Amino acid sequence: MSPFWIVDCRLLFCFGEGDEEHERGAKRPDCIKIKTRHQRCIEQWSCCSDTELEEFVQSSGDHGIVVFSFGSMVNNLTMNRANMIASALGQIPQKVIWRYSGKTPETLAPNTKLYDWIPQNGNPKTKTFITHGGTNGLYEAIYHGVLMVGLPLFAYQPDNLVHMKTKGAAVFLDINDMTSKDLVEALKTVINNPT
Repeated sequence: MSPFWIVDCRLLFCFGEGDEEHERGAKRPDCIKIKTRHQRCIEQWSCCSDTELEEFVQSSGDHGIVVFSFGSMVNNLTMNRANMIASALGQIPQKVIWRYSGKTPETLAPNTKLYDWIPQNGNPKTKTFITHGGTNGLYEAIYHGVLMVGLPLFAYQPDNLVHMKTKGAAVFLDINDMTSKDLVEALKTVINNPT
């Protein structure tokens, strides 16, 4: 990432990746180095103090967990779509942690818990990450070496997931056309064939 500069007469903000960029052009007393949201330190799972969540994760045994989040902007789905996804999640042996604040799907299985907020991909029991393809989630999955099942929703997300698929880090489905069976098969593919 190239540095991005914003100048305001007496103050200079430098958005850059590392110290070498700071050293090259922003080593002035009137320059404030700012780390962007995408460059922030990635928190480990230990940041979560929710004992119920931790107990649920630990109860997964060798099967591990699936983390599911559509980022911070998508909080709910239509009831039909939520039921279809919940039905699919109930067919896998892994425990599922789903960041979702909509109405609880009627087909929600005991292996799936809904949370308003979840830590993404920091737990070593994470087998896969179901994502919309947002940049932060992709960075976190890459950082932790977690394969993804992508359900892109809009904007740049399909392109992000095409890149991840090309690199062998993801499979993706069209959320508008997929069935429960499609989602189960995608999850099995990623979890059982991690190469």
